[in-house]
Amino acid sequence: MSLYGSLFSGVTGLAAQSRSLGTISENITNVNTVGFKAKTSHFATLVAAGSAESGSVGGVRHTTSNNVDVQGIVQSTNSETDIAIAGGGFFVVNNDVENGIATGDTLFTRAGHFAIDQDRHLANASGNFLMGWQLNRDGDFVDSDNNVITPDPTSEADLQPVDLSQVTFTSEGTSTINMAASFPAGMTVGDTFNASSRVFDALGGTHNLGFGFTKADHIEVTGTVRSTPGESFQIGPLATEAARENGPTTDNTSITLDFAFDAFDAGSGSTTWTVDVTGANVDTITPNSFTIEFDSDGALTDTSMREINVVWDGSLGAKDSIMALDFDQITFDAAAAPAGAGTVNANSAVLKLDASSAAEDDVFVSGASTFIEFVNGQPTPDTNTLTMEIDWDNGETFADNSTINFDLSDLAVTGNDFQLISTNQDGVAFGAFTGVSIDRDGFVIANFKNGTFLPVYRLPLADFNNPNGLQEVDGNAYESTLESGSFFLNQPGVGGAGTIVPRALEQSTVDIAREFSNMIITQRAFSSASTVITTSDEMLQELVQIKR
Repeated sequence: MSLYGSLFSGVTGLAAQSRSLGTISENITNVNTVGFKAKTSHFATLVAAGSAESGSVGGVRHTTSNNVDVQGIVQSTNSETDIAIAGGGFFVVNNDVENGIATGDTLFTRAGHFAIDQDRHLANASGNFLMGWQLNRDGDFVDSDNNVITPDPTSEADLQPVDLSQVTFTSEGTSTINMAASFPAGMTVGDTFNASSRVFDALGGTHNLGFGFTKADHIEVTGTVRSTPGESFQIGPLATEAARENGPTTDNTSITLDFAFDAFDAGSGSTTWTVDVTGANVDTITPNSFTIEFDSDGALTDTSMREINVVWDGSLGAKDSIMALDFDQITFDAAAAPAGAGTVNANSAVLKLDASSAAEDDVFVSGASTFIEFVNGQPTPDTNTLTMEIDWDNGETFADNSTINFDLSDLAVTGNDFQLISTNQDGVAFGAFTGVSIDRDGFVIANFKNGTFLPVYRLPLADFNNPNGLQEVDGNAYESTLESGSFFLNQPGVGGAGTIVPRALEQSTVDIAREFSNMIITQRAFSSASTVITTSDEMLQELVQIKR
């Protein structure tokens, strides 16, 4: 009978409007919930069996749209760990972390109000922990054992909770020093120029290195030798540029090089010659003898310049001299008689570089000195770098030895005065962890007191084919369903993922004015449905009265 149908039709109306009011009330109560997506009520007909001619009456049912894909207003904040998404995608979170390992359910959220909790994880107000791909110091993605990986964008297996408990301090040992300076073109032998640089060991300890540049006599030796016992020849005397404090001396200051065949090694085919150094008006020469060796192909086994230190006779009043003996142009010729010649400061200028540490117990394992050759005022490519290995004093630091490359390519010989333009090094002193920030590319960046920063995680954004098919769970989060499809992890701004807005939050999409309007409409509809029930009831009572 249609009267009963009308009665039950009104009941479906009450039920549908009640659920609609529930949706409205949920929206209104979450008007200030970060990242909340306002739901929309929809109504659909319920068709009863039979037809209108047979007295069957239908009703109404209520459904809700989650509107997860609707963009909320992005509002700036003052927190370095507040982040919002402009566009598609969700932050990946986990609802439980134990001992730095995610043990709960993988969830997805747009609520980006994260903060460092008591265990130094990044978690939001709902207690969900932010997940990301961990980075090593080189910026590579790594797993929990610090093995370099390529993250799987279809799985949460490579994601880790953003854990800052292991980020306590930073320091970076110096690996390179670069110095820019100019030396006077008119410098004389013995002139010394000093510079210094602060460097850091691997543990962030500070050390002071000093560098002395001294003008040396550059003696270039040319000639031929062979492997014949008893052979010898002499080069010199070679006039050098010994100088008094007030100018060059006019006295004879020269050296002579005596070459003598020493030995032939039948096994390796190498030939050794002894070079003795003597001089005029000399007090001491150190060293006054050394050897040079040629390999089986007749090439010098060591082409570096040999250092000779000369102390002139005290009566000259001349400054001590450093001499750089350059044998690079001596060749081996088995058929030619041994002979040679030498020139002094003919084609280039040479500076002797001595490195030292302010701490007496620091030891230069290697690289304490070198010669720098300048051609046309610029260092030659084979002398513009000094590699130093330094064993630091254990009383100052327990850091391992440091290997430092001293870049000399920006030195020059020009002008009238010594000018130290700049000294730069790439080390960083010890710096304690001071906080964390997140940038627009999704990098979680640890900041340190020494002014440095280090990216430690990168946040992916999860995208779905049907985000409105996600299942809402407590804490303003969602979980994937068959209807939503599987997630795909993208870096921010890549593929369908939106971009991250730092120091901002996505506001609720609830429109209060609209909700109040919908409330009035819902109230009217509910009242009308109740009137249908009341009217049906009255008509049924009238029907009962007919029998009486």
